[in-house]
This record gives sequence, structure tokens and C-alpha cells, in this order.
Amino acid sequence: MAERAASERSAFLAAHKEIGRFTADEAFASSLMEATRLCLDFAAHWAAKRMFARERLMLAANASGKRRLMPPSVLRGPLRIDARASGVHEADAAFWISMSAQLARAGEAGDDWPEDRRGYSHICRLTGLSWQDAQWLVADGNRFSAQECAAVWAPAMSPAHPKMIGFIYAAKSDALPGLTKIGFTTNIAKRERSLSRDVGASVRIIGFRPATMLHEWVLHQAIFKPSAHEWHASEHAPHWLIGCNVSKEAA
Repeated sequence: MAERAASERSAFLAAHKEIGRFTADEAFASSLMEATRLCLDFAAHWAAKRMFARERLMLAANASGKRRLMPPSVLRGPLRIDARASGVHEADAAFWISMSAQLARAGEAGDDWPEDRRGYSHICRLTGLSWQDAQWLVADGNRFSAQECAAVWAPAMSPAHPKMIGFIYAAKSDALPGLTKIGFTTNIAKRERSLSRDVGASVRIIGFRPATMLHEWVLHQAIFKPSAHEWHASEHAPHWLIGCNVSKEAA
């Protein structure tokens, strides 16, 4: 199954490169949108629990004046179009804008803390935009339709970095009872071997589905609890990822 998943990802990226449209592979693109929906639901489930943990941090940031004011309610567009930007098809731009805006909001991307900033770092690599433009992209995506934004942003964007697109997974090991690893990889079989080496015992990937690094970031942001190398208490892991196999579901 891991080999089949790797083959699907390779075919997806090849189609993106040759056809010039990420959304040309409808099946894989739909899988990413389904992962987005599941991550948003998971973040919403944890929102109330996370609110109390973040409340004091937010109040402190507001008091220090570090939090940014929201942009005006006009479609800002890119600050400038970088000469190195290759541009993307508007359908691709709409796809990434919709996904990025929703996930950035769910994971509370921002400038205040390192983990919050990581969300924008991932969006930069998915869209080819600068840090400041990525922030404007998310602001526009939360105020206007993806199609409206795409008409303005598509020329400034570049194709997503291939290493940003892969699988989110859940893994377990008998050496770490009660814990589940939540992570991202582009190669299921290779990641299983590297985790086993890191832990010093057998590690099994017990579920995976197509996603991006931005999806993984949202999951960790949603749980918002201390973890050792992204090994969380098993009861905190998303149930829809345990035992999930996109190839098995498609078969």
C-alpha cells in the first residue's frame, strides 16, 4: 500500500509539472481537500480546550502591542510580482488560496510565536510568495472568494515545492505505549524505517492520507499540548487518521 501511495504521489506531481495545472489530477486534489476538511473539523473540536491555554499568551501579546492590525477590507493583492515568479493557472491559485486561508485561520498563524510563524513559512513554500505577501494572501482569502483572489494573485505565485506535498501519518511503537506520532512525509516506507532507527525499536505507520506540511502543522497547533518529537498521547490523535489508507479506500 505504501508503494501504491508513493506511485500516486509521483503521478500527481508529474501531471502538475507536465500539464502545468495542479488541479489536473482531480482524484489527488480531492484527497487534499478532504484532508483540509478533516483538519478543520479537528481544529474546531480542540478550539475550546486550546482557548484557555492560549488566552494568557494572547492577552500578553495584545498588551505589548505586538499583534498586527487586520488589513483593510479591500483585495490587496501582491505587493509586487517577483520577476522569478512563474505564475500559476487560476484554478491552481484558487485551490491553494482557499486551502491556505482556511488552514492558516484554523492553526492561528501569526507573528507572535515560532510555531504560529511556521504556518506562514509553509504557505510561502506552497505558493512561492514572500512572507509579507503570504500574509496578504491569507487576509484576502478570508475576505473574498478564492476565484476573485486567484485572478489577482495567480501571476505572482509559483508552483508548490514538491517536498511540501505528501502524506500526514500516524505511527505507533510498542516501545512508547500510549503515544502516537503525528507527522508528515513524502515516502511512507522510508519514513517508517527512519522512525524505527530514531526510536531504537520497531515503529509502525498505522494510517496516512494525502496532505501537505501545512495540514500537519494545523494538527499540532490544534492539540496545543507539549509533546516529545511530535509523539502525542494516543487519545489526542485524530481518530480519522488511525487506520486510514487512501489507497485502500480508493481500491
